[in-house]
Amino acid sequence: MFNSLRLKDLRIEKKITQQQLADKLKVGLRTYNKYEKQGDKIQVKNLVKIADIFKVSPGSFFYEYPEPETNENSLNEDPEIKDYIISNLEKQIQSLKEKVEDLIEDKKFLKQLTKDYIVELKKKNKAG
Repeated sequence: MFNSLRLKDLRIEKKITQQQLADKLKVGLRTYNKYEKQGDKIQVKNLVKIADIFKVSPGSFFYEYPEPETNENSLNEDPEIKDYIISNLEKQIQSLKEKVEDLIEDKKFLKQLTKDYIVELKKKNKAG
């Protein structure tokens, strides 16, 4: 489970405000605030950015204190972290697929609406 307390403690330790960190991540303050309160909502790309900002392993956010010794390959060696990342990526992919499907449906609807509008315009021109 994501240790959101670790995130908050690191931020305070480095004397960075929530707003400053949100700006670095290019997310809103409200979104960042959720990271510190509900860490399971954090996107993988932002987790990696945060780890880079604080010069820690992304895996360090999944452990209790003290931080275990890590190396550059720790992300690849920890199956729990890999599973978490894969799971989040799969959720994001599914969400994107659903959005694409919605956009396709919207396009079909707008296309039909445009056709109907053109037909009505032609009827009015013939009548007028």
